[in-house]
Amino acid sequence: ILDIACVIGYRNKLGFDSASGGFFQLAGTQQLSLAEFLSELKNKVQAGESAGQAWASTILNQQKKFCLKPEDWQVIGDVGKGLGRSDKAQQHKQLELVQKQLVNIREQAVVWAEKQAKMWSYLGFIVGIAGVIFLI
Repeated sequence: ILDIACVIGYRNKLGFDSASGGFFQLAGTQQLSLAEFLSELKNKVQAGESAGQAWASTILNQQKKFCLKPEDWQVIGDVGKGLGRSDKAQQHKQLELVQKQLVNIREQAVVWAEKQAKMWSYLGFIVGIAGVIFLI
């Protein structure tokens, strides 16, 4: 998201022409799955799809390559709603909102992971004691 915001800020032109150029630049710099995502997105925009439509269809095609929950994909899908339709300032505002949503999702995931770690720790301890009692 930060990289996409930088591309939007860097470009003088607005709309999907600048977005496809940005997608091309980012495709060469990210991890393989993200690069494939951005490359597919760029190809669809260059083929004439609107940036929003290309974003939505690329998400559908690429979901299986990422380990994300449906709620995560919903937030990511929201990014495409304003692509190519609004000016640079509006796109930045939308990206900032999505970043805040992603931070909240991450914080929830950290809390959940900590709870799960405690549960497994306690479960291991209890199973260990049960094993000792069983052996005695």
